[in-house]
Amino acid sequence: MQHLFRNSPFNSPHFYRRTDQAHSPLHKAIFNMEEKRSQLFLDRRRIPGRKAKLLVALGILCQFWGMQQLTEVKNFQKNRDKEMQKLQRKSAPFLQAQNDLRFLALEDKKDLLIQELFDGKPQSYIDSITERYHQKDVWAPFRHRYQYMYNKTHRNVRPYSEAFMSRYIHGFDRYSI
Repeated sequence: MQHLFRNSPFNSPHFYRRTDQAHSPLHKAIFNMEEKRSQLFLDRRRIPGRKAKLLVALGILCQFWGMQQLTEVKNFQKNRDKEMQKLQRKSAPFLQAQNDLRFLALEDKKDLLIQELFDGKPQSYIDSITERYHQKDVWAPFRHRYQYMYNKTHRNVRPYSEAFMSRYIHGFDRYSI
């Protein structure tokens, strides 16, 4: 049965090499059929899925490297925050002393100005004038510091910004506790 198909007119060379296909790029290399047949079977062993396995292994290694980098940065930031907290705790008395000196200098300046302004007046008159608008019972709001008390927010010893929403209570007043 096989010899019938082998000797059929469809298998003859003139059937394949028609004149209209002579310049076709598909039929230009029709004469090197033996070379093409030799390329059908590989001469070296090919392991299937090698590239995919390498890509997956590379992805896993990159993921582990990224996790290691993230933990290293997180540990660095944690140690930096601890060191900053220690330094702030150590420098807090010095900064408090500076603020106390500044406050005492302002109080002395205020007393000198009051004495110069009311030179001939008695002390009772000076006290009544100076304490007229001075509120003795200062209420220190809890809201100004509440976000620093129970969260992991570290407060700067010399704050440069206010706590959130604290400017809306008591007319933008800031008190120290």
